[in-house]
Amino acid sequence: MAKFKIKKEALLDNLNLASLAINRREEDITSNFVFKVEDEKLVILATDNTSIAKVKVGKISLEGDDNESFSFTLKAQKVLGLLGTLKKDNEVEFNFNKADMNVVINETYDFPSLDPDDFPEFNSEIEKAESISEIKIDALSNALKYINGFIGNDPQGRPELTIGLIKDNTFLASNGKTFGVYESKDLKADGFEVSYNVIGNIQKFTKGFETPIVVEPKDKNKDDDSKDDDSKDDDSKDDDGAVVPSKKIKLLKSSNFFIIASPDELNYYGFRKCDYKFPAQKLQTQIEKGKDAETKCKISRVELSEVINRLSFCIDETSNRMSFVLTGDSDEAELEISVIGSHKRTTTEKMKVSRLSGEEDITFSLNFNHLTKVLPLYDSPEIILSENKAIMLSDELDDHNLYGMIAVLRS
Repeated sequence: MAKFKIKKEALLDNLNLASLAINRREEDITSNFVFKVEDEKLVILATDNTSIAKVKVGKISLEGDDNESFSFTLKAQKVLGLLGTLKKDNEVEFNFNKADMNVVINETYDFPSLDPDDFPEFNSEIEKAESISEIKIDALSNALKYINGFIGNDPQGRPELTIGLIKDNTFLASNGKTFGVYESKDLKADGFEVSYNVIGNIQKFTKGFETPIVVEPKDKNKDDDSKDDDSKDDDSKDDDGAVVPSKKIKLLKSSNFFIIASPDELNYYGFRKCDYKFPAQKLQTQIEKGKDAETKCKISRVELSEVINRLSFCIDETSNRMSFVLTGDSDEAELEISVIGSHKRTTTEKMKVSRLSGEEDITFSLNFNHLTKVLPLYDSPEIILSENKAIMLSDELDDHNLYGMIAVLRS
């Protein structure tokens, strides 16, 4: 009989991370977590054959006669459901009977275990994976948040556009109608790809897991020379030298998977590579054309969003067209925005803008659904509008630049 105890809160946190790779469609072993106990440590594994997850839990308390090394499985939906009902318990006890292949939780709740040897083996993926780079978690999260507004989600029609690609310090994505670029010196991960359907899981994984780094307590009577040592990770220490989470994450690739892992590679989430080739060269050509476009005006992002929101209530339900006319010179420029509503009547609002070049009137139409999706992704109070067969909205900040292109609707 093998037995161990673990803090319930720590267990739930780690199960929730591993559950990102649980199979929720098939009733087989891939709908189970694998619990592996070895050397007084617990590791949880999960896969749906498309994504993989491994989470190392903190120290556990071992008891019983057969505790050197053992494994069992538990159906994810059931164990998470039970743990959520144990409101008053701070600790959870697992009692595994290998002969009967069952697990009793807190000496009361009996669960069957499948044979863990039947679980798909994917350790070789991480063992053979090639390291691409390390990246700050917040840099990756910010890039994913922006790119998620532009990435395609039609695997049947345009599967090659359901991928976002990091290349030359830029994250690229397009759905065929809009095109987004996140440019940052932190994106040193050429060749790393992200599918549209795993972005949410990546964000949850990077936000939820912690990689503890044990640091010796500081000697407060001793001068601290570490401030000048650029080789040390200043994210790994607090003022007292306590155990704190890493703020970086590792990006890797194997023959079949892209993998996001803690720096020590003890925790990871991986997803299978896409079979389709991302049209990087074509989109990079569009980037250059967009950057070469003549800058027309600077617009208040908040005011523009508010005007578009108001006019959206008046637009004809059979049309998503929103028309724009830029008039005036640098001293007195306006952007007129209008929609056609019921009985073909036009509703119009005007807003003051800062004209940056030219004096001629410029007229174009955009899909307002595209605008309402991408405008909240920008950070600055004002964005720059450029025109060159598409409308480019750009936002240049200290540590990253954002470029988004939206196709002009033709009459």
